[in-house]
Amino acid sequence: MPIFIPGTGGTVEFDITVANIVDSVIVIDAWTEIDLPTGGTVSPLILRTITLPVGGIVSRTLTQNVPASAPAGYYSYIAKAGVYPATVHAWDSFSFGKIGDDSGTGQIHDWSISGWDLEQPAPPIAANEYNLSSAYPNPFNPETTISYALPQNSKVQLTVYDLTGSQITTLVDGWRSAGMHEVTFDGSNLASGVYLYRLEAGDFHADGKMILMK
Repeated sequence: MPIFIPGTGGTVEFDITVANIVDSVIVIDAWTEIDLPTGGTVSPLILRTITLPVGGIVSRTLTQNVPASAPAGYYSYIAKAGVYPATVHAWDSFSFGKIGDDSGTGQIHDWSISGWDLEQPAPPIAANEYNLSSAYPNPFNPETTISYALPQNSKVQLTVYDLTGSQITTLVDGWRSAGMHEVTFDGSNLASGVYLYRLEAGDFHADGKMILMK
């Protein structure tokens, strides 16, 4: 059934789901864009660094305001997941229409969105085994995120090296609780190239490779 918003403004309710279908933990951005009938784009929702375990799913029912000042015509509402704003790994969309422009009489005056409670952190994700995920994004410029999983409280060291084996920085050095963790590596002061990172936690150790491209 087509969705139409009156000239005085209204709301659109829809479901959004972000799922991890690959075989490692991912850290991903999610956002929405509204293509206006007169040209231009509104982006009412931008979620940065959602961490999902293998098979993990985040789902919400959202309510989108459409203000009275929005022009009449047909709109495309697009949800995207990837690296905000340019890299899109998955997307979906729907259309709606607005009848008239009653800016002076409408009760809704902005493009605000509700239903994704940004004030409440997501519950911790249980980890069944030690794991070091690939840096994401990779290649990157200038920042990337490294995620790791701990099945129990552990003494953790996460270190970055260059290809000669020289230590660049230590990102983590201390006790961490069981569960999923992530840390950001900033390569702003480094030259383009390949860098290595190593996780040591208890008797577990693993290595990864990331590429800085400026």
